Amino acid sequence: MAISLKPSQKTVELVELTRRWSLDVVRPYAREADTNEIYPDVPEVIEACPLDVAPVGFATLRDDEYVDRAHTLKTDIEFGPNVLSVFMTEPLSQGDSWAWQMLHGGTVSEDFINLIGTPEQVEKWCTGEHVLTAIAMTEDQSGTDLAGIQTTAVRDGDEWVLNGKKVFISNLLECEWIVLLATIDPEAGSAGVRAFILDRDDIAKFDVTTDKEDKIGFRFIRNATFELHDIRIPFDRCVGGPEAPGVAAALGVFSKNRATCAVWGTSIARGCLGFTEQWIDERAEEYSPARLTRIRADFAEMHDTLDDVVRLALKSAWLKDRGENAAVTACEAKAVTPKLAESIVLRCLQLVGAEGASERHLLEKWYRDIKMTDAMLGPGQVQRRSVSQMLLRGGAGR
Repeated sequence: MAISLKPSQKTVELVELTRRWSLDVVRPYAREADTNEIYPDVPEVIEACPLDVAPVGFATLRDDEYVDRAHTLKTDIEFGPNVLSVFMTEPLSQGDSWAWQMLHGGTVSEDFINLIGTPEQVEKWCTGEHVLTAIAMTEDQSGTDLAGIQTTAVRDGDEWVLNGKKVFISNLLECEWIVLLATIDPEAGSAGVRAFILDRDDIAKFDVTTDKEDKIGFRFIRNATFELHDIRIPFDRCVGGPEAPGVAAALGVFSKNRATCAVWGTSIARGCLGFTEQWIDERAEEYSPARLTRIRADFAEMHDTLDDVVRLALKSAWLKDRGENAAVTACEAKAVTPKLAESIVLRCLQLVGAEGASERHLLEKWYRDIKMTDAMLGPGQVQRRSVSQMLLRGGAGR
């Protein structure tokens, strides 16, 4: 069945506004974000963004909120919020990636609460002025396999008592609150995992053993390791209550965001391509006609490759908006994008030459950043395994 996902003129204009914001407003602070290894303190950059909400958060908005918070009209998202999310993620990091997580809904922690939280939890934690949030899932023995979580939450009267260890947690020291996954029944495996909300006062009680991991890319996102020793939180901080799903909700959030995460990689590569095309054009007289023709043919082929990946992500988002099984296509998009995007950024580095490997330009930063996209929401080998398993059992999973 043929699928037409041609965006409306208003959405096309919004995409271009977002792209120009990323190139003209965000990019000038990219080197600062990388060198200082923290988000630049420039609130005017976030205020200038055409979007009030990060695309990963579109699916959690009510229909009447799109006008005010996504800065578009409901009639312009006839395909649904997940398709719009893919459209708007593609331009978002073409200047650089550091700014978009500062937008409302820029982390999956809010997705957990919007997906399975009580109305009171949604009202308290996901409305009002935007604050930076975080999510704590990864442990030494448990990355993508959330069923292996060993951090425990034991009920003691009207409180939960948390003990355990979390590693590589993004934004821990900068966030205002965090969603943490722990098991309430270690013998139950994945069925025992639940999500819990901890505020700034709770985070202050963590035993932080590493406050900043030394990473190859996305250095503006600080990753911490911490331990919990008898941390007590109110009973109502269990997202959705103890009967709500834990791992099932996590997998639902991941499935929804994998297509968007894939397009994050194409966005970085597209920005890198744009920079390199301009660099070559400014030096066109230095190349023979035959070599210049070959280089421009390479550019066209790389753009076509990125377009193919975006179409795969759009298909996944379209299926999700229709309430159909999108898990296979989402995993496929997430599996293939990082390596393809990395090869494109590497080709751009090769075209610019030794100068591209220097800090005079951002190419070397983007090459380091693009490598990190593979780890987000599960690396490629895990996605390929998931696709194989779902196809063998008839495409099960949403």
